[in-house]
Amino acid sequence: MKRIKRHIHSRSYNGYASWLALLCLALTMEIVGYGCVWALSVMELRQCSKQSEMDLACLSYARHMVATNTWVRRCNGSEQRLLSDMDATIDSVSVHFQDQGTYVLCSYEKKGKQITMKIYYDDKSIVGMDIDSD
Repeated sequence: MKRIKRHIHSRSYNGYASWLALLCLALTMEIVGYGCVWALSVMELRQCSKQSEMDLACLSYARHMVATNTWVRRCNGSEQRLLSDMDATIDSVSVHFQDQGTYVLCSYEKKGKQITMKIYYDDKSIVGMDIDSD
């Protein structure tokens, strides 16, 4: 008796999967990959947003110190009204501010790292900022 070979088009030559199943697997992997990349970018953006909010809050406190100290110096107020040291809690992080004369030193600890900001000012406004982390 003679054997008849039939080609079955639903399987590949090695007999494991059809080309349509491989195409669906590849598309699924690409969609999941794009989803993961999107989720990671959203997470990074949220962390950057929180850090930016922290920096803006520190600038706001420093601006308050600078404005108060400039007002006291210009109006010949008493030295007791000068804000040389100030502590604040921003987003449950303890932040220490020190007026150094030409800049306000802002320091706090975040994720085990000590972060220091030097916020430079003159008589009119804040003119610069340096951020260091140890």
